[in-house]
Amino acid sequence: MLMRRHHNNHVVLILSICVFIALLFTTCLADSAFEDARRSAEKGDANTQYYLGEIYAKGQGIPRDFTEALKWFRLAADAGQAEARYSLGWMFFKGLGVSPDEAEAAKWWRKAAEQNYVLAETNLGNVYARGKGVRQDFTEAVKWWRKAAERGEPLAQYYLGSAYAVGYGVSKDDVTARAWLSLAARSDEKARGELAEFDKNLSIEQKSKAEEMAAKLKATLSPTTEGQ
Repeated sequence: MLMRRHHNNHVVLILSICVFIALLFTTCLADSAFEDARRSAEKGDANTQYYLGEIYAKGQGIPRDFTEALKWFRLAADAGQAEARYSLGWMFFKGLGVSPDEAEAAKWWRKAAEQNYVLAETNLGNVYARGKGVRQDFTEAVKWWRKAAERGEPLAQYYLGSAYAVGYGVSKDDVTARAWLSLAARSDEKARGELAEFDKNLSIEQKSKAEEMAAKLKATLSPTTEGQ
C-alpha cells in the first residue's frame, strides 16, 4: 500500500511538472508572437497595428490599455485599414482612451463605410438616425442601412425594416418592412420579437406578399466584402 501511494505521488509530481513546462512553453510562444507582432507593427504594417490595437483593447494576455489600443488603431486607420477605422470610431464614441467625440466617431465610421465595411455602414446609419455627431437625417440613415442590409447584415436589415414600418426616411410600407424584418429575424432575436408583434396587424395577403418579396431580396443579397 505504501509503495502504491509513493508511486501515485510520483506520477502526480511528474504530471504537474509536465503541465508547468507546457504552460511555460505556451506563454513563451505567446510572448514571442506578441513581440514579433509589435516589431511588425512598428515597421508600419497596418494589419498588425490593428491586431495590436485589438489585443490592448481586449486585454488578451496583457493588461487592458485603451490608450495603447487607441494609438495602434489610429496608426492603422491612418494607413487605410477598414477594421481599424471602425474600431477607432468606437473608441471615440465610447470615450475609451480618449475624450468622447461623436463627430470624430462618425468621421471614422464613414471612412470605413466607404470601404464597404458593413458594421461601419450600420453604425453610420444609426448616428444619422439619432443625430449623434452629425445632423439628424433619416434619408441618409436609410441609405447606409440599405447598403449593409443588401449584403446580409442582420442588424441593418432590422433597422431598415423598422424604418419602413414607421416611415422614417422612406414612405411607410408594411409589406417591405415585413420583408426586411423577416430576413433579419433569421439570425437576430430582437428582429424575431419585432416581427411577431408586427405580424399581429398584418393581413394574410400582406404577409404573403412580404414573404415573396423577402425571397426575392434574399436571392439578390450580395456577399459581404468588408474592407475592399
